[in-house]
Amino acid sequence: MEYIAPDEHGRVTLADHLRHARGPLDTDRALAWAIQFCYGMEHANGHGIKCHRDIKPANLLIRQDGTLLISDFGLAAAAEAAWKSKGQQWETGSWEGARDGGGASLTILRAEGLGVVGTPGYMAPEVFGGQGAGVQSDVYSFGLVLWQMAAGSQVPPFARGVAPPRNERDIERYASEIYERQMREHAPTVGEPFKAVIERCLAPEPSRRFASFTQLRAELEPILNRRTGRTVKLSPASERNAAFWSNRGVSLSALGRHDEAIACLRKALEIDPDFAAAHINLGATLKDKGDLEGAIAEFRAAIRLRPDYADAHINLGAALKDKGDLDGAIAEFRMALRLQPDEATAHNNLGAALCKKGDLDGAIPEWRAAVRLQPELAEAHYNLGSALRNRGDNQAALAEFHAAYLLAPNNPTVRGTYEKLMQELKR
Repeated sequence: MEYIAPDEHGRVTLADHLRHARGPLDTDRALAWAIQFCYGMEHANGHGIKCHRDIKPANLLIRQDGTLLISDFGLAAAAEAAWKSKGQQWETGSWEGARDGGGASLTILRAEGLGVVGTPGYMAPEVFGGQGAGVQSDVYSFGLVLWQMAAGSQVPPFARGVAPPRNERDIERYASEIYERQMREHAPTVGEPFKAVIERCLAPEPSRRFASFTQLRAELEPILNRRTGRTVKLSPASERNAAFWSNRGVSLSALGRHDEAIACLRKALEIDPDFAAAHINLGATLKDKGDLEGAIAEFRAAIRLRPDYADAHINLGAALKDKGDLDGAIAEFRMALRLQPDEATAHNNLGAALCKKGDLDGAIPEWRAAVRLQPELAEAHYNLGSALRNRGDNQAALAEFHAAYLLAPNNPTVRGTYEKLMQELKR
């Protein structure tokens, strides 16, 4: 599958965009994404996928070029099939993962004596009532998402004011309260140009909703055209942009298929030579393959294009450190921290470079900053523990090794060091 990289603000999903928004999303952008969503659902419906069943912002991915993609088709249906295959012996429960607005994730519910699968807050009323799902239940779920974009809300309309579930046993209460509100209330109005479209999507009776995503798109496209004079045009399936080839390269590199990854990343740079992220990705792959000089050249190219790109300075610093140029590495890590003071990886790497140069006094504060900013960074805990042990502060070192062990229990170095120090302290 295509890898969807985060944008410069760390956003990957529509849920991320809603979390970062300080109000309603830009109307024209929301319209364009809604139209792209309709195209995606039309394509899926036309190829035999009659119903998604778990439409929510966390399942809508946004490429760096602004294109919306739909993910996680079929998971709800597969979960329901598995539930039925167990003879309906499962209890209500949910799968941890993509949550929206602090509510529930994909969940098996017992409703009206039936097993219902979906995300509470995003299920159409008829789905919760056990009457089955179809295109129009997907239309309802997307109406909730469209309302969130128009309102700038992290939660769907009928979940507002409903206490989030405290545990799995509380999920049925949460879902039931939302269902009751769906049946007796209207979503808070969001005004034009979305008001009429959302009201029709959220009609309690499926027959009153849009009959298809083609019909919904036909309602949205004239609105966007009147406002901007533009239409949403889809690229042919064979047309791949620089972001596609860069992301594909990252996926292949993660699988250890470096030569294929390099070919994809070079293709991205043929399309867009000024794509700084592709230079970084190519540099990282070359570094993994052992070509430090090639990697350094790519990181420097990214910095020439984007001097303010902290990630490029971090990567260049790491390559220079591996090459033995500690002064150069330290300078790059310090530059990254001037650009992004809260970047834990830069603090951790700066600490490692200072330590390697013999400056343990300078390294320890950097590792402390790293674990403060990113407590789940096992390497920083381990590095700090090693430094404290070197200073003779074994109790503090043990605490850091313990934190590293909890985060990376399968790392033999972390485990071995932690267990060895525990034995020493018991003597």
